[in-house]
Amino acid sequence: MVLHMEPHLGVPDRGQTWASSKPVGHVAARPVHSRIVTDPATGNRYYRGRLLGKGGFARCYEMMEVSSGRMFAAKVIPRVKLTKPQHRDKVEREISVHRVLHHKHVVKFEKHFETEDSIIILLELCNHQSLAHLLRKRRVMQEADARCCLRHILLGLQYLHARGLVHRDLKLANLFISGLMEVKIGDLGLATRLRPPESRRRTVCGTPNYLAPEVLERRGHGPEADVWSLGCVMYTLLIGRPPFESRDLEETYRAIRHAAYPPLPPLLSPSARSLLTAMLTQQPDYRPTLDEILTHDFLTQGFTPDRLPLAFSSVPPVPSAKTDHSFLRRAFDALFKRKEDGKEKVKHEEGDVKQFATESGKNTLACSSQSSASDPQVNLCDESGMLVQGPSKPPVSQFIPVKLSGTSPVQMGISKGKQSMYLLFSCTRSQVVHGER
Repeated sequence: MVLHMEPHLGVPDRGQTWASSKPVGHVAARPVHSRIVTDPATGNRYYRGRLLGKGGFARCYEMMEVSSGRMFAAKVIPRVKLTKPQHRDKVEREISVHRVLHHKHVVKFEKHFETEDSIIILLELCNHQSLAHLLRKRRVMQEADARCCLRHILLGLQYLHARGLVHRDLKLANLFISGLMEVKIGDLGLATRLRPPESRRRTVCGTPNYLAPEVLERRGHGPEADVWSLGCVMYTLLIGRPPFESRDLEETYRAIRHAAYPPLPPLLSPSARSLLTAMLTQQPDYRPTLDEILTHDFLTQGFTPDRLPLAFSSVPPVPSAKTDHSFLRRAFDALFKRKEDGKEKVKHEEGDVKQFATESGKNTLACSSQSSASDPQVNLCDESGMLVQGPSKPPVSQFIPVKLSGTSPVQMGISKGKQSMYLLFSCTRSQVVHGER
């Protein structure tokens, strides 16, 4: 009796295997298709691993080169799906466009080859999947991290536009996160050459929630359509849902035509509101250019990390504002409780707590205690609230770094002499983002 064992990733099988649950001769054996794919031009063999995603024409798999162990993302397009000549032309256009692109924030094209039944495009493997996968875990993104994503995307878009290309399908699922937590633009299947306004393409293409009004109305579209889609991406990162999403597709299209998205929440910073309003302008001529976006206050004011934190790949969803307030109250109750006359009494500055929780909105609190007694460089706060430095004052305070999304990081100085709280805006954004998250 011969049984077929499914190979694990990294342990390729040796070709076609015959499988049968009964002795040979009782039942006709049936072939099991091999996971090994061979490039007929070079003879290189590749082992197909897990499915990463799928679209209308193609499926994307992890694929390992057997000889070197290198990993790729392989876009596999079955020939049976290419039923019309324009389908084949589309694939060839994608290959010709993508193979000459080399930029830090564009997914790298490695090579392509054809087998008897498929066209296979090998691309750079982005280990942390896409922004769509990330947002399913986090629900919303803090403004500093959204700035990081936007900056990466803008740099990649600048490169594409400078080479006369319009992406036309910018969305979270096509923005991938590398092993170094950098955002890269991928899936150039709908990318097209930039043309003069009078001869621009009028094809309706893209994803409904991210379509620009001029694309939907077949007015001819150019790089301004990418700016609109980028505005939809920014809105989705900060709010947690696309701006024009609805249950009815016609309602979505109606909202896009009139640029009618839900009011921006007041918890967004003024610069974020300003940039979103500018990018989601109905008339393409009034939208900012990529250069203007890069110099906008939202991108230039406030801390912007060089890359996304590695913890993003495993953190739980962001709690709601109600949860934040409840957590904050419990944290302060635990910190300020003391026993007097055999009874526990809680003394805290309730007004400061409520204001602190209200201003944080949907923010997440991530605390880790840190003693100041052994560190001569830590900032200390005396009972009057004055900031003192170093060991010249007795270590009467303990500091807890606190990370609030959309705001500057703070340190809470908790005086042991009095049940008082002081908020000291004394640590940099970088210290919290990269040190305490």
